[in-house]
Amino acid sequence: MNKVFIFFFAICLLTYSCGSTRESHTNNINYKLIPFSGIDSINIGVSNSKDIVGYIGKSKIIRKWRSNSYPLFLGEIIHEIKYPNLGLTFIVSGYKGRFSKKTLEYIIIDSTSNIKTSNGIGIGSGYFDLINEFGVTKFSRGPSSTLMSYEMSYTTIEGKEQNLSIRFWQDKITDTLNFKVIEIVLHRW
Repeated sequence: MNKVFIFFFAICLLTYSCGSTRESHTNNINYKLIPFSGIDSINIGVSNSKDIVGYIGKSKIIRKWRSNSYPLFLGEIIHEIKYPNLGLTFIVSGYKGRFSKKTLEYIIIDSTSNIKTSNGIGIGSGYFDLINEFGVTKFSRGPSSTLMSYEMSYTTIEGKEQNLSIRFWQDKITDTLNFKVIEIVLHRW
């Protein structure tokens, strides 16, 4: 009886330690934000739920109903995949229609994330960091300390219109000198 208990205890301990090793491995990977594309090989409009979970690691896929604003269409089920330890949320949907293949529509990087571009743009970046990296946008207000919006949004890169946007958010209306990014949203449109 004692041997059975020790064997069962050893199996439980081994299972628990292997599970926690996977979680800590996920925490230590340095993912890169690729503007107008995604994060590493996870790409907006291309990757699906299986790709995300296969690349980043296991996470619960929450299925949610999203109603449609058009009266003839009821809506669709979307997949929300969250990685709170990485500050990441992925929204996967059939954006081309309710019955189309579900692909990545949104990536939301919150204030707890350390994910940055190869040039260091990410959470905590300021107004002038964004101007230097991405150029002027309709939200640009010039070099003086002038009032600006909650966000800086880009839909073009090097003069070419993209099929997705990258938005840098903060929590209040402020001036250009005090703008600090607290959330980044990549969105296909």
